[in-house]
Amino acid sequence: MAVQLYATDNGDILPWPNWKSGDHSGRPGWLYALDNSGTGPAQFKIERGLLWPTLASQKIYLCPMDDTNSALFREREQQLSSYAMNGAVVGYDRTNFPTAKLGSMRPDDVAFWETETQPEYFNDGANFPAEGVSERHLNGAINATFGGSVGYVRLGAWYLQVYDTNKNSLWCYPDSPDGR
Repeated sequence: MAVQLYATDNGDILPWPNWKSGDHSGRPGWLYALDNSGTGPAQFKIERGLLWPTLASQKIYLCPMDDTNSALFREREQQLSSYAMNGAVVGYDRTNFPTAKLGSMRPDDVAFWETETQPEYFNDGANFPAEGVSERHLNGAINATFGGSVGYVRLGAWYLQVYDTNKNSLWCYPDSPDGR
């Protein structure tokens, strides 16, 4: 819902997804603004993230089942969130700016998901669908759509879409015939 409010206030433009290759521009993203003078977790400033004025609580960004005391969590570069935004909003490696418009995304396209627990997937605030979903929730994960709904997806169903070569709710970049 915070993404929808943001887009409504900003000409239907979605927030920057914190795609690492574009974060050094100084632009804030949904999750944080990058402080180039910091290192490790200290470089990510959640209070300067675009959704912070609406959400204003770091607890919202973390799944209660994400073990913040685990060794894997401590290895993460970005320790602010259990969730990643779909890199489709910038065309993945294209890092388009401005981002896609909310109206160009289908309502069932996946905007956010709980990402794999591997520390390397927490280098920023966005992911490719193939970087996977977390197994924290009994062989499935929580995701949110651009339409504003939240749901549960089984791992098998997720990976069927990951390996599907057609545009689908995961591979959903609007300016590409295959969503990639």
